[in-house]
Amino acid sequence: KANCHLELLMAQTKFNYAFSSDDAERMKQTMFSMLQLQSILAHHCATVHKMKIFTVTTKSHFLAHLALNAHVLNPAVCWCYKGEDFMQCMRTLTENCIKGNSVATVSKKIASHYRLALHFEALRIVKCTA
Repeated sequence: KANCHLELLMAQTKFNYAFSSDDAERMKQTMFSMLQLQSILAHHCATVHKMKIFTVTTKSHFLAHLALNAHVLNPAVCWCYKGEDFMQCMRTLTENCIKGNSVATVSKKIASHYRLALHFEALRIVKCTA
């Protein structure tokens, strides 16, 4: 339930640079509820079932900071999974650039295509904020 609430809040504010005070407070309360549940699950699984699942990680700590700073910076701008999305995009881009090219020219083609993608993304952002 908390995760769905966070997803909805993120979707509603995805074009805002920062959350409003009310949205930031909702983000903080919901995120800390979710992190508390994760901690309870981790403790239960470790002590009762002797299984290390639901462990509290660096990502959990980072999520707490995102929630605390949502009034200043929208978590969508710097959330921890964004890097994983980036890696998937780069993997797809690399796979497409490798086809039919020598190893020596692949890096240049990847950089060229990535620069072009950033250009189009910047144009899209400017169009949405105008």
